[in-house]
Amino acid sequence: PPREEAVPAPFAILSQSGAITVSRASKLAPLSPRYLISVGNQIDLTLGDHLAHLESDPDLAVVACYVEGFRPGDGRAFLEATQHMAREGKLVLVHHAGRSPAGAAATRSHTASIASDAVVLRELARAAGALVTESLDELDDLIRLGCGWRERRIGPRVAALSNAGYECVTFADAADGLAWADLGAATRETLATIADERGLGELVAVDNPLDVTPMLDDAGLLLAAQTLLADPSVDLALLGLVPMTPALSTLDPAGGLVTGLGELWRGRREAFLAVVDAGAQYQPLAVALQRVGIPVVSAADRAMRAAARYVAWRRRWSG
Repeated sequence: PPREEAVPAPFAILSQSGAITVSRASKLAPLSPRYLISVGNQIDLTLGDHLAHLESDPDLAVVACYVEGFRPGDGRAFLEATQHMAREGKLVLVHHAGRSPAGAAATRSHTASIASDAVVLRELARAAGALVTESLDELDDLIRLGCGWRERRIGPRVAALSNAGYECVTFADAADGLAWADLGAATRETLATIADERGLGELVAVDNPLDVTPMLDDAGLLLAAQTLLADPSVDLALLGLVPMTPALSTLDPAGGLVTGLGELWRGRREAFLAVVDAGAQYQPLAVALQRVGIPVVSAADRAMRAAARYVAWRRRWSG
């Protein structure tokens, strides 16, 4: 993004492809990385050399690596640096390209790499503390969570709300690896009151995940999110914000949804994220939320899976 619009973020992209480096940086905007490193065919410095150097940066939270293959002996150096970083609470993401026979052939013409054995690399990288991503979308999502949730309290008990029923169902279907928080009686009573005061008592069933319907306004949605995060049984929350409803003033600069969620983000230590599953005309909402620090993912299932993977990694390596 233009310098005046960029939000400095504690991540690096280390890649054997220059194009994927700049494409990821573009897709992750307004987040702006500390480092963009393209090593190509590693004719001089290697992936392991660069990762070992990045290890020394105390302000770095995430290194996202696009790997086609290692130079002889460099895999060990890369894994050692990965393990050191994991022990310091720094997340190394590995996207291994060339996993299929056709992909392996393509790497030979791209960076002259002999593709690393996919199963071996996956298991060694996991043992060293990396997260191996299955898709570039997952890579992007985990970069966002690794940056946004680095200093947040983390745990497996999740709460979710959305103003769209399909997102609540999708959250539920994708929740493997996380446990649904058992909301307390006071929380349930408060949520019921929020709905009743807006004439939605007959429509909103107080469950987890919580379908607040498209008719709930900004203030009600903010109160519901605050109520979920205040429940002692909730470790993290996923907030589905489908913006195609007149009930939400998504970009109201004074007292609207973005302002309120930004205040909630600054005022609490629990991790949460927003899901904005909408087209290009609503991307200003996603950008505005990221500017106040909130991670944004573009689909409910992706958000839940990324949250589960990040939480499992944090609990293993950071306690």
